[in-house]
Amino acid sequence: MKTKDLVNGYVLPNLFYELMFLDEHGVDVAEVDWSDDAAVSRIIRQFVLPRFEAFTTETKSVIYNTMRYLLAVENAESEIWDKIWQACSAPIPTPRGVPHLVRSCYETLFANASLPGSDELACYRVNHDAQTAMRLN
Repeated sequence: MKTKDLVNGYVLPNLFYELMFLDEHGVDVAEVDWSDDAAVSRIIRQFVLPRFEAFTTETKSVIYNTMRYLLAVENAESEIWDKIWQACSAPIPTPRGVPHLVRSCYETLFANASLPGSDELACYRVNHDAQTAMRLN
């Protein structure tokens, strides 16, 4: 599958998969202050980052493209954020919104990476088909 410049929102639930099982890892979801950036960053480093590192180069590229695209283009009220979060099924609150959580992940995974400009955005191939995301590992 050609993944260069691919954007697919359904790759993010795969990235967030381990968040569904925080309680099995000894994390009391009710005790975490989900509005505290430091606390959220610790959870991301502990559970999301290792999963990201295990993906293929192609999948990492799609995750990178997708986060950059969504953060640059979609406003906080966009329906795509709700679709992504519902597909994720993580039983954690997002008091600052799903875009804020995605931005926190983006900053942890891709430190100091800027968001794309209009020229780069024009090159992305946006395909939010769930089947496409399932073909990535």
